[in-house]
Amino acid sequence: MQTRTLAMLLLTVALPLAGCSGDLTQHFPYATWKQSPPEATSQVTVKPARFDITFDGQDAAIDGANQTALNEFLAANHVANGNTVDLAIGPVQPGEGAIVVKRVNAVQAELGRRGITVDSIRGMPDSQAGTVSILANSVTVVPPICPGTNAPVTYNTENQPAVVTGCTTEMTLDMMVANPADLAGGRPLPPGNGEAMALGSQRYNEGKVPALPGPIVTTSQ
Repeated sequence: MQTRTLAMLLLTVALPLAGCSGDLTQHFPYATWKQSPPEATSQVTVKPARFDITFDGQDAAIDGANQTALNEFLAANHVANGNTVDLAIGPVQPGEGAIVVKRVNAVQAELGRRGITVDSIRGMPDSQAGTVSILANSVTVVPPICPGTNAPVTYNTENQPAVVTGCTTEMTLDMMVANPADLAGGRPLPPGNGEAMALGSQRYNEGKVPALPGPIVTTSQ
């Protein structure tokens, strides 16, 4: 009985294969080895950018024309809240020290209102007198090419869609980051308040740990 059942099973498997051609790889392709595609990475380019704010006579305020040009400069170079820039001043003529300080303060206050921090103020002998220059970094971010998102879907020789690992995550990060300069390099950590952080250990060592509050008891009416 078992021999008859085995023979019927083999016959059932053999019948469908009888009509197939001799090359079974047309119907059952061998598994092929594939090189994993490289992880998706964005292209971040950092270039220096400069904008000169000009002042006339004894004027220490930024006029409307400079305001408009400054807005265009910051927008075009993606300099916004969280960025850091440097300021440079031209040659200071005798007796103009006070007015130059006011002009630098005006530019620094204007940048601070936009959340942009001035890292340093330097002299630039080749600059024109009566100008305050903003030295920034222009950051350009080119997101990776993600098939099915910002590029057509491609297929391999086995008619399977090509997958780029981490592509969508990388592209989403590029669009969500508030300051594109963070993609080129991290920001320096601000000074930490180590004394305040050590007070907890000091109180514990001195036996001055505050007592825990008692349990809260609630009653239902």
